[in-house]
Amino acid sequence: MSKYQVTVGNVGTVYDGDDQQKADEMFDEYVEQSRSGYGRAAHEPVCLMNVDGEEFREFVDHLTRYIKTGQGCPVCGDEADTEGESITVEGVFAIQPMHCLDCDHEWTSRYRLERAR
Repeated sequence: MSKYQVTVGNVGTVYDGDDQQKADEMFDEYVEQSRSGYGRAAHEPVCLMNVDGEEFREFVDHLTRYIKTGQGCPVCGDEADTEGESITVEGVFAIQPMHCLDCDHEWTSRYRLERAR
């Protein structure tokens, strides 16, 4: 049975073996691919685990998490220190300027009502 496994979001298992150095190298390589935003690993989570299923290292792209959950800063990932200004409505969109107090990044969140029942 293999000791180390590296898995990548929609790609699957990219390393399954006993060499920790090789597992670390594969993890680092796929983290860079995820961060780059290009290819199959773009913005995908990357996880390095041991045989017992304990996570050694994990990378989650902050922008992807923000898009999926609407939580935290899309740049640094801080969840506690983000604040939004007043929401304005323009056509079918509600627009809210946002600011991260941790990394000082600013962005705009746009919301659109898709359907009401």
